[in-house]
Amino acid sequence: MGEWGKIDILNSSMATMFRAFAGEQAGQILVGVITFGGTVAQVHVRPTPAADARWNAMTPSGVTPMDQAFDLARELLEDETAIPRRRSRPWLILCSDGHPTGPDGYASDAWQGALDRLLSSPQGRRARRLAVSIGPDVTAEARAVLAAFVSDQAYLVDAENVERVSQFFEWATHTVTSDVGGGIRAPSFDPSDLADRL
Repeated sequence: MGEWGKIDILNSSMATMFRAFAGEQAGQILVGVITFGGTVAQVHVRPTPAADARWNAMTPSGVTPMDQAFDLARELLEDETAIPRRRSRPWLILCSDGHPTGPDGYASDAWQGALDRLLSSPQGRRARRLAVSIGPDVTAEARAVLAAFVSDQAYLVDAENVERVSQFFEWATHTVTSDVGGGIRAPSFDPSDLADRL
């Protein structure tokens, strides 16, 4: 799957997730998105009630400054004007197909310090974290970064094909809305029983 194929599936899956969250009656879900393609991470969708949020398509743009994305996520979580403390536990979803790089495009370990800062912050500690590795060419090193991110290894999914990416987002949508509605623990990802849960 090429870069445009991956991003098309992500865009479709995110738009579907936004619509599902907008229709959720158990509580008002805030949605926010940080992108980290190219040389910088940036806020793609500021934390917004799902009913008011609109998905704008992402485009692929090269390198993977994941350290900046982790720091930006921590800053947003700590900003009470963006995400009030009284809200339900945050859920963070990380999607990537590559090993973190610096602005120069070369592999970088800066993500480790940034992830430590995120996970040691008050909201970062509270958050439940899911991740998906996208595509058949994800390296062992790149997958290890995602494994370090998740709050439970059962929350890391390998999506080598288009169908599995969509299934991951269906599962993630169900998991978050179930937590908002009843505080349940996320079930492990199992595409064979998605139909029973959705």
